[in-house]
Amino acid sequence: LDLVLGNEPGQVVEVSVGEHFGNSDHNSVSFKVLVDKDKSGPRVNVLNWGKANYNNIRRELKNLDWGRMFEDKSTSDMCEAFKCQLNGIQDRHVPVRKKDKYGKFREPWITRDIVGLVKKKKEAFVRARRLGTDEACVEYKESRKELKQGVRWVRRGHEKSLADRVRENPMAFYTYIKSKRVARERVGPLK
Repeated sequence: LDLVLGNEPGQVVEVSVGEHFGNSDHNSVSFKVLVDKDKSGPRVNVLNWGKANYNNIRRELKNLDWGRMFEDKSTSDMCEAFKCQLNGIQDRHVPVRKKDKYGKFREPWITRDIVGLVKKKKEAFVRARRLGTDEACVEYKESRKELKQGVRWVRRGHEKSLADRVRENPMAFYTYIKSKRVARERVGPLK
């Protein structure tokens, strides 16, 4: 028994039971929640530190004459000069990426091939659900297995490349590790 509750009548629509979660006997339940969202704001650009050119950043910071830059300046002027230099270096050597339409990023290892396999699996699931034949079910199970193997292979390759480049780009490595942690927030006050 699955319940989808909302605080207003008609808020939850198009409830349907979907495909299996991996090897589990549980199915996904998809539904739409009708909410008002202000879409007038611009899409946000975010710095992609995973693809930053750290060697050039280090070289530029090393070649700056900090003494002459801070000479005869007040503390607030020094702070402004430092921020200006840092922002300029950042603009030159750190690429920008956009969040997707839901305000999230995709996993970095998801490729077009994986997206194609996901689409193939979903189509096979719909076909198996609609036809109910053994051939359609076998096709769905094969496409599910193919997707699982593809994801495992691509993710493993991505993790290996991160590990191989940990000395040149430690931030990308530790960002990925942090994103995989289970406990992300501290326990709040108990009162």
